[in-house]
Amino acid sequence: MTIKVGKPPAGLKGDEIDAWYAEAYRDAYESASFKQREAKREAETALEAMTKERDELTKRVPGDDAVLLKGDDVKRWEELTKLDVDALKASALKGEKIARQTFLTAVAEAEGFNPKTFAELVELRGVKIDAEEKDGVVAYSIALTQDGKESRVAVREHFEHAFADWLPALDVAPGDSRRPPPTFTPAGGRLPTPPRLKPGDVQADFVAKRNAEAVKSTNVVTRALTGGKS
Repeated sequence: MTIKVGKPPAGLKGDEIDAWYAEAYRDAYESASFKQREAKREAETALEAMTKERDELTKRVPGDDAVLLKGDDVKRWEELTKLDVDALKASALKGEKIARQTFLTAVAEAEGFNPKTFAELVELRGVKIDAEEKDGVVAYSIALTQDGKESRVAVREHFEHAFADWLPALDVAPGDSRRPPPTFTPAGGRLPTPPRLKPGDVQADFVAKRNAEAVKSTNVVTRALTGGKS
């Protein structure tokens, strides 16, 4: 730091000149030091402000995987941020619950089960039911895994084996239009759903019954012609 002072006033001599210079340099040094301190303080303040601004800007810099929005996308995003996310989640969960209940009701009615009891049992045991549509007909089944192999089983067949104790509560009330007609009444009094027959089984059953009726008719005619002797 270089300090300069002027010339002493005219008329000073000897020690007076030295005293004047000493005081002049002292005043000049203090003034220069003060200015230097002020400059340093201002520089530190400016540096602090620029550092803060840099940090704020750094936070706003998008990451490598960030998605930048432009134009109308910005407006749509602003509208989305105003939505009540919790309310939307609650509405979505309610919709899923209603859809689930509707699906389980459809399965229960197709299988001849009480919808309320069936839904409670499915949720309680965590049964996963799949629907498959073929030729306009919806079939419901359950995937089972045994020895590392997956197989599909009809819903009623699975429930009759896995949840036999529940069947009295699962079956819909007698006379309900959703209940398949029973074939007989066992000693226990429960009216079971008749077995599901394939088209080939139905044809074979019809032929067997027709042949039995033919044999019965032949026997009647024979007894009539022979006087009761076959």
